[in-house]
Amino acid sequence: MTDEKTISQPQAVPEPKILGELTEEEIQKLQQMRRTASDIVHQIGNMEVQKARMMGNLSEIEVQGKMTMESVSERLGLAKGVQWQIQDNKIVQVGMPPQAPMQAVPDFEPVDDEG
Repeated sequence: MTDEKTISQPQAVPEPKILGELTEEEIQKLQQMRRTASDIVHQIGNMEVQKARMMGNLSEIEVQGKMTMESVSERLGLAKGVQWQIQDNKIVQVGMPPQAPMQAVPDFEPVDDEG
């Protein structure tokens, strides 16, 4: 048994029609916009690299924070999984009342870079 394939005839493509030319000003504007767009794409690429580095730094800080919290728990003799909280006076406390939020990691205040 042979496969029969239909061979389609190429369709005629209409000839391009010249409508006119760009002015020098239009050419310059388009070239400037192309350069500006290219610069923006380049800057975005640099920002993506910076973002990836910052994400890596954040992950490392999270690992270090977890290790520090585990070290504190171990030093204080707390069983694994026991929730504790750091009070404003740097006191570590367990068995907080039910209305108080239980957290193992203190809330950190944002750093003001303008000061």
